[in-house]
Amino acid sequence: MARSIWKSPYIDLNIIKRFDELLTISVEQFKQQYNFGDEELTRKFLKQNKVDISFIAKKLSEEDPIEVWSRRSYISPEFLGFCFLVYNGHVFQKITVNNNMVGKKFGEFAATKRIGPNIHIQKKKKKK
Repeated sequence: MARSIWKSPYIDLNIIKRFDELLTISVEQFKQQYNFGDEELTRKFLKQNKVDISFIAKKLSEEDPIEVWSRRSYISPEFLGFCFLVYNGHVFQKITVNNNMVGKKFGEFAATKRIGPNIHIQKKKKKK
């Protein structure tokens, strides 16, 4: 059954925490890169340099993607361009969020079953 409209889309708290940590790390790297002090960190500063900070954050997410165990969590528009590792019950699958994925769930993009005609044949060969 679908989630009620009056409820907001569900996003796991661990995903939000990890995403916020990634953004704070990228802000710190941006400040070090351009030699900005702590007193210059204001809303206006963050708004003016939003593109550069998000670019650094996207690079960081490619190196160390956010792990997602909650397949039922919705993909927010803020996640565009970021990499995630979605657990499918066996392994983590790497997913980069694009425009078509916004508003859908993480589980839709990490298949849980193997598809192909040779799956059962391989199992029979292993038994012999």
